[in-house]
Formats: sequence, C-alpha cells, structure tokens
Amino acid sequence: MRDQLLLLFFLLLSSFAHAQQSDNMELLGTWTDASLPVSLVRFSDLWGYADGGREYALMGSRHYVHILDVTNPASISEIGRYNNDVNDGTIWRDIKTHQHYAYCVADQRTEGLQVIDLSNLPASASIIFQDNTNFHRAHNIYIDEAVSPAMLYVFGSSGGTASRNSGIMVYSLADPANPSLVTGVNLNGGYLHDGFVRNDTLYGNHGNNGLYVYDVSDANNPVELGNLTNYQEAGYNHSCWLSADGRTLVFCDENFNRGVKVADVSNPIDIEVVSIFRSALLAPAATNSIAHNPYVMGNDLVVVSYYDDGVQVWNISDPTNPYRVAYYDTTPNQSSYGSDGVWGSYPYLPSGNILGSDQETGLVVLKVTDINALPVEYLSWTARGGEKGATLEWTTVTEEQHAGWEIEHSANGEHFSSIGYVPAVAPGDYAFQHPDAVTGTNYYRLRQRDLDGTEALSEVRTVIIGAMDDRPLRAYPNPGTAGQVLQISGILETDHWMLTDLLGRRIIQGQGVSLRLPASLSYGTYLLSVNDGVARARIVVRP
Repeated sequence: MRDQLLLLFFLLLSSFAHAQQSDNMELLGTWTDASLPVSLVRFSDLWGYADGGREYALMGSRHYVHILDVTNPASISEIGRYNNDVNDGTIWRDIKTHQHYAYCVADQRTEGLQVIDLSNLPASASIIFQDNTNFHRAHNIYIDEAVSPAMLYVFGSSGGTASRNSGIMVYSLADPANPSLVTGVNLNGGYLHDGFVRNDTLYGNHGNNGLYVYDVSDANNPVELGNLTNYQEAGYNHSCWLSADGRTLVFCDENFNRGVKVADVSNPIDIEVVSIFRSALLAPAATNSIAHNPYVMGNDLVVVSYYDDGVQVWNISDPTNPYRVAYYDTTPNQSSYGSDGVWGSYPYLPSGNILGSDQETGLVVLKVTDINALPVEYLSWTARGGEKGATLEWTTVTEEQHAGWEIEHSANGEHFSSIGYVPAVAPGDYAFQHPDAVTGTNYYRLRQRDLDGTEALSEVRTVIIGAMDDRPLRAYPNPGTAGQVLQISGILETDHWMLTDLLGRRIIQGQGVSLRLPASLSYGTYLLSVNDGVARARIVVRP
C-alpha cells in the first residue's frame, strides 16, 4: 500500500488531470439530435466514407443510420437517416463500406442486412437491399477487401434461416448492390462477438473463450490456425484490429480493469502478448477503465474508443513499448468508470480527422495536434540477479508529462504486485533493488504512469535466483518427431521456454513442462532455452 504522502501526491496529480479534457487533440466539430430516444444509449457505432473531395460520418442510433457531411467539421449537416424497419429497440448498430455502398446490421429486432447506396452523395442516399430472411440480428460485420470478390462476414447472428451465433455468415460482394450468401458455419471458439478479416484470415473475438485465428479461404470449411485463451488480464475478448504488415494485432477485453493488448501474431500457433497499456484519466480515484474498440493505422498508431475516457491515440511503432500520443475525453465530469462515453471511432478519412461516437451526445470530429508527441522513450530496460537479490535498471531518452513507475513483481509470471515506486526525475538512468527476490524465477515489469493517470506496461524481464544449475535441462523423448509432445525436466511449471533453430530464429515458445513440436517442423537440431537462456539443451528432430 502506498504511504500517505504518495497518495496525496497522486491526488494532486488527479486534480490536474480532471481539469484537462484533452491532450494534443483538438475538437473540430460536433453533431447531435437530442430529440432521438435514449435508453442506455442514444448513439452506437460509426464508420467513415469519402468521395469526390467530401467526407462523411455514418453513425448508428436506436432508430436509424445517420449520414452526416463532415467535410467542414465546424458546420456538420445531416444528409439523411435510414432504416426500412424504424424502431427504437436497437442498442447496437454496426456499419461498414465497400465501394459506394454502406452495409448495416443491428443486434436487436429483425432488420437483417441493409445496403445503402452512397453514389448520389451529398445530394441523397437510399436503401437498395435488405436481407432479413437469412438472419434477423447480428452484432458486427467486417468486409475483407483484400480478396476478389470482396467478402462480407457477419458475426454473432441470430434469427432467420441461416444465422450462426457461434460462427460466421459469409456474403460475396461480387455484385456489391446485391450481397449473395455463400455460407453460414460454426467455429471452434463458440459465440463470435466481433472479428477482423484480411486475405482470408479471420481474427475472431470469442468473448469469454478468447481469441482464435482461422483460415477462411474455403468459407465452408474454416481451419483453425491458432488461439489465445490464457493470457494476462484476460476478460471478455471483444474486438481487434491488425497492423498493415500483419504482424501485430491490438485487441480489447470489454471488462473493468483490463488493459489493451498488443500481440505478435506473425505465428498464429504461437500468439504472444508483447505489451499491455491502459488509460486511467480518473486516477487515483479510479484506474479500472474499459477500452471498447481499437483501430490500427498502418504499423505505428492505434486509435482506441474508451468508455468514459474518450478517443485516444497510442503509438505502437515499438509493440513492446506503447505510449499515448493524444486524447479527447467526451465525459470529463465522470467520477468513476462505467459504460458511458465513446462507442466507436474512425481514423481513416483523407483529411486525417478522427470521428468518434459518444453514446449520449453524438458525433465528435477531432484532430491530433502533434502526431510525434512522445511521453517516455526507453533506451534500455534490464533485470539481473546477484548476491543482493535482483537489480532492475532502465534508461530513458525522453519524458513528457510523466509521473513515474510502479515496480511490479511476480513469482509465477501471471499475478503481479507492486514492490515499490520510482518517481520521474529527468531523462536518464534509473535503478531499483529488490532484495526479497524468491528462489527460482522472478518476473518484473514497469508500470509507467503519466501525470494524467494513463498507464503502460513494459515488457516482462526474468531473473533466476538460486540453484537453477542444480536442475539440468532435459527433454524426452529426444530425438523426437514433428508433432510429438516432449516432456521437459529441470524446469518449473512457471518457467518459460523457447525453441529456436541454430541461427536463433524462434520456432515456438511456451510455459511449463511439456512442449509439442510443430507438425511442420523439419528434421534437424534445435535449441531449447529456458528463461532467456539461463539453461539450454539441444533437441534433435528425426524424420
């Protein structure tokens, strides 16, 4: 527990944070209609569209999909509101675009899939297609435009004759004005809440069942490529977005006190969460914010819509060390975290403006002031053992609006607790001594905290204390064959291992006392290392 002086220090910082509605982000314009019904929410998700030098927001409300001209954010105009089955019973709407068409679903009632023709904007738009026979409701949709023809995926559908609540419905957009149902199939992960699809690879958010990756090139026979069901700060796996290079996936768990995960998905059978970051604009009164939806821009930035913490932009150019670039809070007077605030964002307009949908007050149009803002940049971060326990050292090259670091320790790599605090002084060298390190493997991470309460976690570093050398590392059977499970002796269930080739290229990594050799592994000699190379053993794979 922090002492009283430290608590007072953060209370003072909190007063500063609460007075600051934004950082490095400018509000350009807003739009709302207070006459629309509100029950839990008035507005939900949104998407963007640009054509002919003009920009548009497509935003869902309980009744409609609203099309708004946002070319001049200071003078936003509503072009129209659209729904063949007007009702006030729908909380969730989702919208995506392809060519000059918008595709819309709702998670309640019986609207099915509706298509809006946008080709006559800004004069008008019109609904030209509706399918509420194959399904009535769906939570989300996504369009894979990297394949030809483009394919539309429906997630969490129910009702109708072909819905798949625990899988996907797939429509061909060969004729984008008349989507054609290809199939509806169930998936291994169960109920599918949301997903991201590119080049026939689906990253599926299966709620409490975790994250799954599928090859959907044969839509009738999806193949599971890998999954992530046990990870730090796991919760309701809600939404995700992939980087342009396909190596990094950012995903959100829709629960209190769960950080945003940045994962290496370059090898789907070995998905690794490499960092976790969180917003905490209400700290120290509350730090348990909920991130709702992420939107990755290229390989370097992710825009996140937060309940009660607004629209935020984070830099993930180094996936192991994310930092926040900017934010705009649409609910600055909140005193605790709930499920109000921003539902969705859209950062892909040609102007660079960012759209956000506040559930009560409607549309905000935002712009980042300085995209190169950098709160903390690390030069190094190391941990090593010695006679006096563990020594942690890190060096920074820049620090902006930075309060300090909470030092966290774990004996099993899963449950971390604070062991101290290091306040920020100036860019340079920092160190922390932990004399009470346990015998065996110790896990350390830095929880970097800004003056406004925003937090970001460092990579985890491990230190071995005690008689690791007394536990010779062995794997059996050895030699083994591809696809075979090997048992590892000389390590603990909490130890982490990595299998590489002799050039140091990672094959697979994991934790515990067993290892399954990949079925596609070529025969030859490989190196098994434990806890960043503290112990090593050779493994031979025979034909």
